Amino acid sequence: MEKIGEILKNYLSSLNLDEKIREQEIIRVAKDFLLTNFEIDGDVDYKNRVLKITIDDASLKYEIMLKRDDIINSINKSLGKKEIDKILVIS
Repeated sequence: MEKIGEILKNYLSSLNLDEKIREQEIIRVAKDFLLTNFEIDGDVDYKNRVLKITIDDASLKYEIMLKRDDIINSINKSLGKKEIDKILVIS
């Protein structure tokens, strides 16, 4: 007999919702990290292993770009696996 967790996982997978749930978890973790470490509360999106961050402040944008490898590593570590390969910062 299957456990309820496995049944739910299979059901979500069949509806392609597991990918959306994973994306939302990545966005949530990234937003928490950016807010805590940089006081950034802008738009964050994730698609195809790329984290897109919208920042209007040029100095913050520059700081994020300088520290992007550390940011990627920290967020991936929080997620428990490598989910983000690249950060794209836009205004």
